[in-house]
Amino acid sequence: MAYVPTDEINALVDGFIEDDTEELIAQICAIGENALAIARRDHLYKVQTGNLTSSTGFSVTRDGKEIVVSQFEKVSGASGDGAKGSEQGLEYLRTLIGEDGKGCLTLTMVAGMDYAAAVEAMGLDVLKSADAYIGREFEKLINDYRR
Repeated sequence: MAYVPTDEINALVDGFIEDDTEELIAQICAIGENALAIARRDHLYKVQTGNLTSSTGFSVTRDGKEIVVSQFEKVSGASGDGAKGSEQGLEYLRTLIGEDGKGCLTLTMVAGMDYAAAVEAMGLDVLKSADAYIGREFEKLINDYRR
């Protein structure tokens, strides 16, 4: 009878796990990109300074470490170039990265202006549609991995 050393079996299993994890990360990044497109396209507020739209972005982290951080592209408005929003969005996102820690793949999406919640509370979609999309896609993803 032939025996395969335990370290070889462990390396093989780790390889399978890592391949699946990399595929999952790619899928989560695609969900983030699509959600960002939804947030930037489907918002219901009027773009005045461009800061709110420019402050939207996302990150994907693994074990609290950045894998992907979206661009916080400047969007011009009627009375501004969105530069402040772009800076604040990235700054805010970076304060959240790492909070979920070990053993996690995390998609974090933000609208980094301090008035984003107030705009959303007025019924003007800032991240609501994007959040709903993320929820649906994660549910599909989980169901696919259960099969």
